[in-house]
Amino acid sequence: MANEVLSSPAITLPRASTDGSAPRPGVVGTIREAIELLARNPKLMIQTMLLIFSPFSFLVLLHYVLAGPLMEKVEDGYERSELDPCDLRSFVGIESVFLLSSSIIFFLGMLLIVYGSAVIYNNKSISLKQLVSRIKFTWKKPFITWFFVCILAILYWALALVIVRWVNLYVWSWTAGILAVSLYLFLAALWSLGLVVSVLEDDVSGPKAFLRALKLMRCKKMEAFRLMSMLELMSIPIYIVFYVTSADDDDKLGIVAQFAFGAAATLLFCTAKFFSFMVFTVFYYECRRNHGEKIDLELGQGYKMVPTVAQ
Repeated sequence: MANEVLSSPAITLPRASTDGSAPRPGVVGTIREAIELLARNPKLMIQTMLLIFSPFSFLVLLHYVLAGPLMEKVEDGYERSELDPCDLRSFVGIESVFLLSSSIIFFLGMLLIVYGSAVIYNNKSISLKQLVSRIKFTWKKPFITWFFVCILAILYWALALVIVRWVNLYVWSWTAGILAVSLYLFLAALWSLGLVVSVLEDDVSGPKAFLRALKLMRCKKMEAFRLMSMLELMSIPIYIVFYVTSADDDDKLGIVAQFAFGAAATLLFCTAKFFSFMVFTVFYYECRRNHGEKIDLELGQGYKMVPTVAQ
């Protein structure tokens, strides 16, 4: 079976996460552990990133070619109070298609990142082809959890905005906003861990994945909150660049320059989000160790059809 594996040589670094000793404590240790995953099998991680970012770059190019001129037309019509409803409907339709396409690519990228991180974390080797084959067998269960996360996030922010607007006093509105963001950071940590659970464990998806994640986070709730808070703080500059680039309609820039800035901002934004899933994959195993559970690679029936070897 070993000669069938098309795996890339991996660099094994000293670590305390699979040898039975205590893991690095705290948020910083978890993030450092996730960063080290990149160095243990750089070839697999680079191949995975290129596979994910290639369709993203193509979508960005199509967006600037197809939606860019229509966006300028809609903005000009709005400023002149001569907005054509047909242009607006076309723009909304195109944006909806691009949003759906990017969401699907992002979901598949999340699966690749979590699977790849789990394989490397457990000191096993797998090729990119085998990693992609894994998705063919197991994408439905994580998709259910992903769907729940999207719905819950939309409902949460809609409710939070309504509550904040109901608060009349300026000081209290800021307080309500801070509380809403703080609660969201905890929920985002729970949802992220639930996604990792639905990817790596059998027969767990949707609400069951969140309950399983909540159980794993027992005694580590504040650490999960601090972890998500630090990841978001680290990502704020990237979010600002992404927003400014997406909202910029400077006609002085050529199509090539606009595409370059948009592609770079999109890749940075996706890198930040994918890295958070690497961090929560590490956090998942730390939570399991904290509960005294056996630490081993558990990728279900689909994974059994994909041969791997220990490094």
